[in-house]
Amino acid sequence: MYQVLKNSQKRLVDIYVGKKSTIPQVLMNQDITRVVRSGVKALEEVIDIHRSKDNDINSVYFPFSCVFAEKIALICIKRNVLIVDAETDKRLISQSKELPKLSYLLAVSKEFSSSKEIEELVYSAVKTITTPLQKNQAIALVADELNKNEEEIKSIINLSPCPVEEVVQETVSIETSYPFDPLKPMRFGAFDEYNRGVFVVRAGTGTGKTYHAIRMCMREKKKGRKTALISNLISVVRQHKPKNVKLALYDDEMHKIEDADHFSLTINAIVNDFHYYKLKQTDTIIFDECEKVLQALYDPNVTYIPLKQKLTIRSRIGKLLEDRKKKLIFMDADASDKVTSTFVKEYRKNIDDITIVNFPTTLYQNIEAHVEELAEVTETLISKKLLDSKSQFIACDSRRMIEKLLSESGYTDKNGYACIKSALRSKILVVHSQVKSFKEQSDFLKNPNEEIGKYRTVIVSPSLREGFDIKTPFCDEVVVLSNNVLQPLQLIQLARRLRKASKIRFAVSHKVNMWSDISELGIDQKESETIDDRLEREFIKRETLLKFDQSLALKETLKALGFYVIVHPISLSALHSEKTPTVKEEEQENIPKARVLKDSEYYQLKTSSALMVTDRFAMRRWEIAKRFNLPASGVTTKVVKFHHVFDLEAAKSFLRVTQGASTNDPHSSKLAIVASALQLNGLTTACTFEVSDSLNVFNSIIIHKESFIECFNECHHKMLEAMQTATTAQSATTRLNKLLKCLGIEHGEPVGNKNNRRRPYYYNPLAISALSMK
Repeated sequence: MYQVLKNSQKRLVDIYVGKKSTIPQVLMNQDITRVVRSGVKALEEVIDIHRSKDNDINSVYFPFSCVFAEKIALICIKRNVLIVDAETDKRLISQSKELPKLSYLLAVSKEFSSSKEIEELVYSAVKTITTPLQKNQAIALVADELNKNEEEIKSIINLSPCPVEEVVQETVSIETSYPFDPLKPMRFGAFDEYNRGVFVVRAGTGTGKTYHAIRMCMREKKKGRKTALISNLISVVRQHKPKNVKLALYDDEMHKIEDADHFSLTINAIVNDFHYYKLKQTDTIIFDECEKVLQALYDPNVTYIPLKQKLTIRSRIGKLLEDRKKKLIFMDADASDKVTSTFVKEYRKNIDDITIVNFPTTLYQNIEAHVEELAEVTETLISKKLLDSKSQFIACDSRRMIEKLLSESGYTDKNGYACIKSALRSKILVVHSQVKSFKEQSDFLKNPNEEIGKYRTVIVSPSLREGFDIKTPFCDEVVVLSNNVLQPLQLIQLARRLRKASKIRFAVSHKVNMWSDISELGIDQKESETIDDRLEREFIKRETLLKFDQSLALKETLKALGFYVIVHPISLSALHSEKTPTVKEEEQENIPKARVLKDSEYYQLKTSSALMVTDRFAMRRWEIAKRFNLPASGVTTKVVKFHHVFDLEAAKSFLRVTQGASTNDPHSSKLAIVASALQLNGLTTACTFEVSDSLNVFNSIIIHKESFIECFNECHHKMLEAMQTATTAQSATTRLNKLLKCLGIEHGEPVGNKNNRRRPYYYNPLAISALSMK
């Protein structure tokens, strides 16, 4: 569908939409540009293909007077590509340094003034601006350019609610059974041993819900009742210790659990039949951090519990809810109507049994919440080597960010990796899941209120998010660095671990893809949804929209919770675009350089939570070597790259179905779609097969992607979901090659003549090795 007309070895590309005979002379005269011709239907694909090859799209040329001009303009502005009138050489550009993207949209909207879709994009762009000063500037600019008054623009912008703001309200709101009575203590109500039924308790961090739950369990014991607590975190489970009550944890011996008056367990322990039997004998059950418990069971992005176990646990909790003899308390600072209340009402059919209470907190009103730019705050911290004249508490939403801070501040080992011991010499304590067993970190986790005073700076990861309080005065300010890993409520939970702080600085990225079409995300409610469908969709919606524009979502969440919010002005055009290496890029660079471990060393490190960065890469090298039956010294960059794309379990299922093997594996039958399209029968890893009509083969596979996508590992889902039917043989071949590479199958050079062109496919030697192992 497109044809290369000039092909100099430059990375700059101009695209012309139209017939070859009408290419403007200004393009034909260029000798520094690669000129590409495209049809209207293939334009999106052409742009995406060249960007995937790291080519820069300079401009798209087309006649502004042609029938499809508005459609072409929409395609280009959604991909942030400049457009030029091929007939007049008129180039639409941004006229504003402060609001470059909005200004460019306005230029396009004025040129195509009849397009309501382009005008809607203008208003959507204004909605995404978070700082009041810039928003006022944007409204004035739009009013001036579109010849409308500012009040009219404001009314249009506010007419339809912003999807991000809508989902924020859903995460922070809950419809209560009765108005909150400030004179009635929390002790009387859900935590009163005389009150039975099902209670949903939304109570902010620091309101004492955990204390009252423990006290209630002690009173229940006096009445001869057995109690249980369920949470998603081990740290939360272990801190529930009612006094003078016989306790048992999920990992205790069976006889101890059998005799216990209070049983504490993690959510995934419910899959154990004996644990479930014990819960059925219990009179009162508390679900602490209940919203996170349900997220662990229903969020497709949470994968530490296998789907089969999730289904079992969902069913068992549902049956516990149906037992009207039991008292159940679902409590969380983040409990919401859309998740917790929906789940409870699904299984406890008698609505009169359910009481929903909301204990508002006034603590947040006394806390300043600053929203700042991540790049600027990080740069300042690194320039001071993470030290200041005052004590500092820095919370990061990922371990990778902590390691980046350390390495760029100069705290590295002899190999150049981030080093917590080097930081410790400067009185900087780093705490995350992989270092918690080192002496200093272990001492801090056991007794944070005393240990924290030994350090100038403390840096923590999300492993401290729930069930961890520091009440000793350490510093007035918490700095939260987020690279969009956690959602706003989770960031706030992380920041609130330091209870005495009166100021929180949230440093987040303000880079927003304002061209994304939210309506195409597939998060709208569908007909005949089951409770599983509804909750899974709700978590997908939250993950998508709350991270679509992180700064906006965070600001609205803070406002809804009652914080005193200060948003710092951000110059979007001044932000540098430094590329942060992905996890895969880091592994491809560092794993081949890591030391070679003996088997005994690996198993010793595997059970350790006192790992250095060098240990982690060495472990990954050992694991990849075992996967492909190689010596660890043979793990090269090429091997690591193949490891990242190869899906061993999917490859096994695919091979079984092509061999016609009888199996109970449901994935094999679903991957039969791929095998059938390729006309494979009796395939072995030694075979080579050929594909002549890649367009027909690929399209016949990908139209059924919803049926087989779950057969692949989660890391491949995004790539497969993005695959659409192809319009050219070249694009079909490219996509088919990617799909087959996940199954361990490589492609060779085409063979045959022009009328019988075929491409051979064969198993990669590494895949053969992995598939031959038992």
